[in-house]
Amino acid sequence: MRKQIIFSTRKTLTQALALGFGALVLHAPTALAKRIEGSPMAVPFMAKNTPAGWNIYRQASGDLNGDGLSDLAWVIQEQSATKIKDNEFLGSPKLNLNPRVLLIALNQPGLRSSNDAYRLLGRFDKILPSEGSEESPCLADPFDLESDDNFTIKNDVLSFTLSYWLSCGSYETQRNTYKFRMEQSERMRWIGFDGYSSHSASGETHLVRRNLIMGTQIEEFGNFSKNRPSKVKRSTFKEEQRYLEQLNLLEEPESDE
Repeated sequence: MRKQIIFSTRKTLTQALALGFGALVLHAPTALAKRIEGSPMAVPFMAKNTPAGWNIYRQASGDLNGDGLSDLAWVIQEQSATKIKDNEFLGSPKLNLNPRVLLIALNQPGLRSSNDAYRLLGRFDKILPSEGSEESPCLADPFDLESDDNFTIKNDVLSFTLSYWLSCGSYETQRNTYKFRMEQSERMRWIGFDGYSSHSASGETHLVRRNLIMGTQIEEFGNFSKNRPSKVKRSTFKEEQRYLEQLNLLEEPESDE
């Protein structure tokens, strides 16, 4: 029996069928579909490294190690009916607790087979939260398909954004962007953090940008009613080197505080 892989774009469906894959199912409506980029070998490689019972949720391509070739990062999500829970309280009536895993692969020059066109660098299962949360059932999906720029590889940097908005119980929203760059050791070093929070009742806003290599931080304090921040604060801090495999954003998400 052929493994079923779920993709999120109709273009990919056509490509994968041409490559001889079995049944492929669209993950999201066409309006939310994201284009699978990169070489023709990207689709079969991602499919090969996606376990049965999981789908390909998001994908980004771009050069991570400076060799001029397009590397891959993609997110897979389990599709288990047993991990969709009923919610009797405020929030969504169904909570999708299926986990998500981030995968990264490097393009291998000169290789044309889908089996060896890329080399899997790692799987990271403590980075991206599930769609739903039992602890916060009013929380919207932090890793939403609606945004075009919440998962990218640009200028050798992998970045992703997690947004925290609750439909009940809070006036505050938070948007965190995490940035990683590959070192010569092929470890993904955490190099930057941007956090933006706002309070819908008071109108207060807070923006923070942290450079984790230089140890510098810029904060802007403002209000919806003003075009410019009312206060800008610059500071320095001592930050130990941290890498993607060391982080657990499921339990200890960074904040703008």
